[in-house]
Amino acid sequence: EQTMNETVAVSFHGFPDGLELLARKADTGYLVALKPICRNIGIEYSGQVQRLKDSLGNRGIIPTVGADGRDRDMFAIDRKTLAMWLATIDTNRVKDPSAAT
Repeated sequence: EQTMNETVAVSFHGFPDGLELLARKADTGYLVALKPICRNIGIEYSGQVQRLKDSLGNRGIIPTVGADGRDRDMFAIDRKTLAMWLATIDTNRVKDPSAAT
């Protein structure tokens, strides 16, 4: 069972290594870090953060550890907001995940 102080990586079956979500349990459910999703689908992170800050939905900051071992805080959204946000992404702007390196 995951605690409220633990950030976990969730991999996607059938996708290349490295495609994963970072999630953390919060009082209202789970929050999912936005930056890895934007990087994996090939869209600009900062623009999406601004867009989501202007919308309704549960959001927050979750602590993560970068590849360099340093602590980082990442903007995160709840799973309902994640589903609504993904539905608004223009598929012409999204890269093919099977082409990830």
